[in-house]
Parts: sequence; structure tokens; C-alpha cells
Amino acid sequence: MDQYSRVRVILTSGTLFLMVVSACSVSRNTYAVQSPNSKVKEAQEVINVAPTTMAKDAIRLQGTLMSAIGKENGWHQYQFQVIKTLKYGATFASIEPQVNEEVILNTSKKLRSASGTVITVDATTPRERQVGKLMIFKVSE
Repeated sequence: MDQYSRVRVILTSGTLFLMVVSACSVSRNTYAVQSPNSKVKEAQEVINVAPTTMAKDAIRLQGTLMSAIGKENGWHQYQFQVIKTLKYGATFASIEPQVNEEVILNTSKKLRSASGTVITVDATTPRERQVGKLMIFKVSE
């Protein structure tokens, strides 16, 4: 076997190896996104109003929008019941609402979600807890 034959064999087997590896990774990704269940159950709708990037001092909460309270000092206010905390901002160092705690959610724009809807929201919270319900402010638009 001369030098050119060896190079040709190495290049051919390398190319075949790369084709097999890429074919396996494509098929693996295809299977990964398919649901293992044949029937998908109807679930309660969750509306995600949080942005993809998060403010450094915010907390990402999932909760139920209970009712609209009204408008005060230019803020639209809603009763919001916390279901769980999803994520913390990089420099979050304020009050974290408890699970099932009802807080007042302040937004700069009126929310289009109906009462009873589960939403995800990024909000800032105060540094100290005051008397009454905790007041949080939605960060994203």
C-alpha cells in the first residue's frame, strides 16, 4: 500500500465516521422533542409575561392573577397569589414572597390576562416587609 492509498483510506473512513456521528445526533434530537404520551392532557393555560433576559435585582414568580384592584399613582394594581419562585436575578437581595402568599402586583400597563390565569412575571420587591400585603412591581413590559 503506497502513501496515497493510506491517505485516501484515512480520509474516507474519517468522512464516514463524521457522517454517522452527525446522523445519530440529528435523530437523537428528533426523538428528544417528541412527547412520550400519545394523548396530551388539557392543562391550565400558563401565560409567560417574563422576558428572556432577567433584571439583575428581580425575582421571577409564577402565580395566579386573582383580580384587578384598580389604578393608583399611575400603576395598575392586581391581587396576585404566588405559586412558586422560578428564578432569582444575579443581585437579588430583597424579600421573597412565600408560596400561596397574596401580594399586590403593580404594572405600568394594564394586563390582558383574565382573573384566575396563571402567569409568570419578573418583579422587584421591597428591602423590608411593611404592615399589610407585600407590594411588588413588574419589571418587564
